[in-house]
Amino acid sequence: MGPKTHAQAKEMMRKKDSNLAKPSNSEIYLETYKRKPGRTYKTNTDEVKYAEVQALVDAGKIAEANALVVGGKTHGQNWLVGRQDMHIAIALMEVKVVVATDAAVIKVMRGIIIVLVHVVMMVMVEKMAVVASLKVPSSL
Repeated sequence: MGPKTHAQAKEMMRKKDSNLAKPSNSEIYLETYKRKPGRTYKTNTDEVKYAEVQALVDAGKIAEANALVVGGKTHGQNWLVGRQDMHIAIALMEVKVVVATDAAVIKVMRGIIIVLVHVVMMVMVEKMAVVASLKVPSSL
């Protein structure tokens, strides 16, 4: 059949059908996985599967043939939970380091601000004491 997509094969098979019905997955498999005549192959595992699917389709067991084509076990809903790509994990580690250093910088800055506030308050108290000790002339 050549290098055609399954969608193209499905559309061609639908047009060939007298009822214009959509072909099943097993029928598409049979059409797209035919072996080329005259070519020699190393293994015959595909031939065995092809023969099984062909027998099921001929017997009218389309559901079983579709299950054989699609495959058996699928992954569960938690298959990728907890997995990360390496570059994502490295980026997260870098973010944690930046956040940790930012937290340390914030802590140091907070300490400096507290010291500055205390110094400013002491200067203000001294200035207020000086102002209070001054005698203001009554003429003002």
